[in-house]
Amino acid sequence: MNKVSKINSRKAHILVGVLCCSFFTMIVFLSAFGLKKDSHKRITNSPSTLNGMIAYPFNLQRILPLQPDENRLRKISLKSYKGKPVILNFWASWCTSCQREAQELESFWQKHKKQISVVGIAVHDDMKSSRNFAQRHGKSYPLALDEDGAVAIEYGVTGVPETILIDAAGT
Repeated sequence: MNKVSKINSRKAHILVGVLCCSFFTMIVFLSAFGLKKDSHKRITNSPSTLNGMIAYPFNLQRILPLQPDENRLRKISLKSYKGKPVILNFWASWCTSCQREAQELESFWQKHKKQISVVGIAVHDDMKSSRNFAQRHGKSYPLALDEDGAVAIEYGVTGVPETILIDAAGT
């Protein structure tokens, strides 16, 4: 073996060693911090930059319910819930996770509607699909349509479903 071959062979061994060490370090790091079963809790429990701020006022087209006495009320406005805590649930008819949580939210609403309001806001959806989804899943709490996603953006929504609590003071 000549001198050049020995140098190239040595470099190859060093490179393989560095790659193995890097891979091992990455596995240890992911095992310790990134692949835990409850790693999502670090994200979902992190404080929002919107905490303590006055909730963004909205006035959106109503999806449901449209009972006879509510036909004149074609809009849902946050100000109509003033003085009462509100759960805003951002959802979409095409969202499979939204389908799974639909019954849970409806059950919650039925049990607690005297203490807290629930308002569902369909994001980046259309009226027909949203109404079909709501009827298929038996939603009875007020639902509104945010077709262009402008209200969702104001609330910092990055995906659906996402649920936000607004206290009685409107923050």
